[in-house]
Amino acid sequence: AAAFSKVGNYAGAVQDCEQAISIDPNYSKAYGRMGLALASLNKHTEAVSYYKKALELDPDNESYKSNLKIAEEKMETSSPMGAMGGVDLAGLLSNPGFMNMASNLMNNPQVQQL
Repeated sequence: AAAFSKVGNYAGAVQDCEQAISIDPNYSKAYGRMGLALASLNKHTEAVSYYKKALELDPDNESYKSNLKIAEEKMETSSPMGAMGGVDLAGLLSNPGFMNMASNLMNNPQVQQL
């Protein structure tokens, strides 16, 4: 998950964290990294819940505490619809399936004639 996040593949990081949590539901780092990935995708409400779970498992972790505070602040300041009418652009652009579909469309001669 950390490697995916480092290269900006937050959707991949989310999947990695989901797998880690399914293997070990008490692995606090998986919840903390899930919070980071979700926050990077502007899903602050979901990020807050994962930071809280990470803190339940590791209550003295200062990183989780500060990330939780930031996510809560962003939750309060961000509008539910966002600037693009609720479209999660970062999530779409980091989704390999969506990018593959977009690439196929752009390379389709019939679409290019539109």
